[in-house]
Amino acid sequence: MRFRFFSLLLALSAVLSLHGAVLPEEKSPDVAAVVNGEAVLKSEVDDGIPEAVFKSKMKLRLTRALKIERLIDLVLQKQFVSGSGMEIKEADVDAAIAEHRNRGAVSSCACGCSGFKSLEDFLAEKMMSMKEYRDSIRVGIGLRKHVDILWGREYGDPAKLKGEIETKRSELEKSYIKTAGIFFRNPAKTGMDANEALAKAEKAWERLEKGESFSALAAELSEDKATASKGGDLGCQMKSQLVPDVLAAVEKLEPGRYSKPIKTWNGCVILMRMTMQGKDLEDVMRMEFDRKTRIEIAGKIRETAKIEKK
Repeated sequence: MRFRFFSLLLALSAVLSLHGAVLPEEKSPDVAAVVNGEAVLKSEVDDGIPEAVFKSKMKLRLTRALKIERLIDLVLQKQFVSGSGMEIKEADVDAAIAEHRNRGAVSSCACGCSGFKSLEDFLAEKMMSMKEYRDSIRVGIGLRKHVDILWGREYGDPAKLKGEIETKRSELEKSYIKTAGIFFRNPAKTGMDANEALAKAEKAWERLEKGESFSALAAELSEDKATASKGGDLGCQMKSQLVPDVLAAVEKLEPGRYSKPIKTWNGCVILMRMTMQGKDLEDVMRMEFDRKTRIEIAGKIRETAKIEKK
């Protein structure tokens, strides 16, 4: 994971160089950037960056550059939500954070690339302060409300939605896949030996082979809080977002069949392919609408924004 992160940082450096952008100096002023008149402070950029990163000038400069871009996007989204007149109560933000704590910060995906043992693990991995996290939760709630309104306007008529689903059924089924999983975490997340994660997964697979229920075993054994209580149900996900090895293993399965243990960057997972039903296709339609709408919003607010980096 660290290799992937710093590879991303190096790639960002190359892109910025190609476009003539200047990375922040190590001794930058208090203001790192100004976004439509609103300041992004250097202290906000540095908050959440591990001490070890400060020991390397190269890593620090690249990490700061990456975080500045992330904070600029967050400020733009905050401004959009505020301008849309969306009311976000602090109680709703607190409730969302409490839910994340209970289910391991974020839900997992079929490749096991997003579930964390704790919220603190999540924040450390993302180099994110609690303030940035709260702001991102607040923005997420506001954007969801905004998209809800747009969805209602577009597909408020059930007949129209049903017709659209039938029209796009083939395309949706090619682009999405529904799975369930039983997860076992690696040492970084659970403190156990990496071979122990595989051993646990193999024992679970043997129990499946003896006829035990996948959902019951997921509820009993899965170390992913977000999905264990749902029998391991991961819902529908875009195939393009899955790790190639994981996607290849799942696509070979018939609906209702499960894989052998698959090693992921943070442990092992046994996956079962599930059949997409009518409600699943409606959920996928909504996911597509949400994804495309958010991309459009991000593009528009970036295009019209006045951003000055210090």
